Amino acid sequence: MTPIRWTTAFRLAAIFLAAHAAFGLIAPGSKPRVLRKLTVNRIGTGQGTVAINQPYVLNDSTASVPEGSVVTLTATAPVGQAFRGWTGDCVGATQTCKVTMSADRTVNAQFEPAIKCGVDRDGDGHRPFGTATVYSLDLDCTDPGEAALTAPADDCVDTDGTIHPGAAEVVGDNIDQDCDGRPQ
Repeated sequence: MTPIRWTTAFRLAAIFLAAHAAFGLIAPGSKPRVLRKLTVNRIGTGQGTVAINQPYVLNDSTASVPEGSVVTLTATAPVGQAFRGWTGDCVGATQTCKVTMSADRTVNAQFEPAIKCGVDRDGDGHRPFGTATVYSLDLDCTDPGEAALTAPADDCVDTDGTIHPGAAEVVGDNIDQDCDGRPQ
């Protein structure tokens, strides 16, 4: 190469580095910033959204993030849907997930339709009279306040686990422990 071409090449390199520094891509005198690709997939048959912390933006389920950054993802399921958990480069069932971008990463957020359960406030295995329901976010109808829809709907007092059909009556307390309509 002739000296003129070297000079032109150095000028172009200086312009390139100055332009990148002006747009915040690299600091003057530093190495160019390495960007890593974060891919977020929604899996499962349910509905839900995944948000990424500022200043990052998910575009078509991907984000370009500077290497070494820690990204926080937040999963949100609407009523009637359940967030089941994270897989891939983030694992767990909590609503938020942190990913360190030391390499390109892929994270899956699983959403499923929630299961409708009966209400059992006192946990005695009997639902109150009527048709009150709740959604089980973990899809099992076994958490406090939940009962399978097949559980009997015959509890006359759903705030006291000692009062339900089949409970022993306490004679003389004037309380209907067995829900038969006849207090003892």
